[in-house]
Amino acid sequence: MKRNIAIISALLLLCSGFTALAQQEYVATPVSISKEKVKDKDTGIVYYSHPVLAKQTLFSIAKAYGVTLEEIYEANPTLHLDTEPLQQYQILRIPEKSNSIQKGNAVEKSGSAEEAVNAPSQSVNETTQVQDGKDEYLTHVVKWYEDLAGIAKKYGISQDVIISYNSLSGSTLTKRQKLRIPQGNTLAREIAKLSGSGSGEESKENEMQADADNVSDNISEKLDEIFGITKKEIDFSLILPFNSAKTPSENNLDFYSGVLLAMRDLEKEGIKTEISVYDCAEGKMPVSAERFAKSDFVIGPVSVQDIGNALNISEESSVIISPLDPKAAELAASRRNIVHVPTPADLQCRDLIAWMKQELGQGDKVILLSEKNVTPTENAALLMKHLSESEVEYSTISYGILEGKDISTVIESQSKENCTTHIVIASESEAFVNDAIRNVNLLAYKGLPLSIYCLSRVRNFETIEVENFHSCKLHISMPYFVNYDSPEVQRFLMQYRALFNTEPGQFAFQGYDITRYFIKKCSEGGRFWLDKLEGSTEKGLQTNFRFTAQENGGYINTAIRRILYGSDFSIRMVN
Repeated sequence: MKRNIAIISALLLLCSGFTALAQQEYVATPVSISKEKVKDKDTGIVYYSHPVLAKQTLFSIAKAYGVTLEEIYEANPTLHLDTEPLQQYQILRIPEKSNSIQKGNAVEKSGSAEEAVNAPSQSVNETTQVQDGKDEYLTHVVKWYEDLAGIAKKYGISQDVIISYNSLSGSTLTKRQKLRIPQGNTLAREIAKLSGSGSGEESKENEMQADADNVSDNISEKLDEIFGITKKEIDFSLILPFNSAKTPSENNLDFYSGVLLAMRDLEKEGIKTEISVYDCAEGKMPVSAERFAKSDFVIGPVSVQDIGNALNISEESSVIISPLDPKAAELAASRRNIVHVPTPADLQCRDLIAWMKQELGQGDKVILLSEKNVTPTENAALLMKHLSESEVEYSTISYGILEGKDISTVIESQSKENCTTHIVIASESEAFVNDAIRNVNLLAYKGLPLSIYCLSRVRNFETIEVENFHSCKLHISMPYFVNYDSPEVQRFLMQYRALFNTEPGQFAFQGYDITRYFIKKCSEGGRFWLDKLEGSTEKGLQTNFRFTAQENGGYINTAIRRILYGSDFSIRMVN
């Protein structure tokens, strides 16, 4: 079944209406010029009638006919080719070159699909025009991936010139917006105007306009801050090591499937979203600083190294969300633009000991079990550290697995009658934890009141009888837990099964929770959403969110889900 989700998600990755980029080889079918032509009865324009063959791309078709992608889009408005995938046996209308020349459009430089992805600046619709005999300029149609800085760099002029010449209110652009790029004497005139070499009256007028724009921007920012103006359109990016060119990562495709489902639900709530998806497999980072800056936020990458690369490429204003690796918390301690979602192990251990302290009754006993002559794992060491700092009195029993035969007798001798014995197992060794719980379980059958506290990893151990967790009243503090009795979870399950024909895993829940939470926060908070992140507590399907700002860094999620295995065989979240 996992292969089903991989195949379906890969198709979504490559063919969905959301913008998805993946680096992989692709060989297009050669394109032959059609001999069939049709004439539009309303406009009189003559078009080739081109049948799409398997593996043909819009890039190769445009190149063969010598037209631009924009011209093909405009000639086929009902096919929505800018958002919908090309289909085999579709009939495309391709304008004749003569029509393109009459319209004043230069022929677009077009190559393979891979070239188009790696060199997007070639995919532009430009034309030299003369207006009123004095203005000379190129017309540039803005693509979804372009911003003002990149366009200015492409043409070798300043952003201020483009803003001034097009009477723009700011640097924000929209897809398919037409910009006039001044050339020749027109460009020289605009530069002179901005540098103040024009008439005194003109310079003064420019200064007054700039002051007015600054006042307007300040007022706009204050109004946003005071009234909490929301955003209804969110543009974000997803960067994961999909490994799309080889064997795709099922976990990351599951995550992406959850992302898509969250976007689908939010669209029903009136929040429009646009996603750009990138494959960072093998340490590649196919994202520019301009693309980072355009995104309201970026989910991913995963590893500490990849997130570090993303932070180095992006500017500090670009928000990077660390979705999966707990170790990436170290980056949030020093980088202000990172938001770390997985609750660090240190906080999980601290919460587990705090939970135990809350449950201590009069006369209760606390015992620490650890493996003798074995260096504890990092998490086990953290658990012992927080217990020692808790000011709780406890005794320690350290033994080897071969010595475990009589350990239940030792534990019983240290327990008190009619009082609960709280046992902390500081180990991530499956063999040792299995033996320790076996010994504790023997005492539970004798009727000794018991509770055990373990690291979250024990839930993945396969050799331990789950019934023993219940009889010993297992306590775990962990960042992830799905309550399958929840109506929200059941609704998610039904939708996921219907869309992907399989069961969602932990990564699918995580993709859904993270995407929904941050899109909502960004929409509700407007341009100041990151400043409003701290303080609120929210629950997702699998993850709780409560972010704390670091003194000289970003934000770390400190929310924990406390899981209790009841003697009635229930597994429930108690916070």
